[in-house]
Amino acid sequence: MGQGFKVFQIIAIGVAFSRIWVGLHYPFDVVTGILNGVIIVLLTHYVLFKLKPITSLIKRLIFQGQG
Repeated sequence: MGQGFKVFQIIAIGVAFSRIWVGLHYPFDVVTGILNGVIIVLLTHYVLFKLKPITSLIKRLIFQGQG
């Protein structure tokens, strides 16, 4: 994870904090949104990189110029 990843983390934390600070969201809303995002990322990573049939299908479509 490089420098760009750290920049996005800082921006995400800043946005989350600003939503609470300005009073647009309750802290629970922000925490729930963060957990929602983490779960979606983990599930997407699992589906794309851990399931072999889907990975081979994606590679086949990309290398045949269809993706």
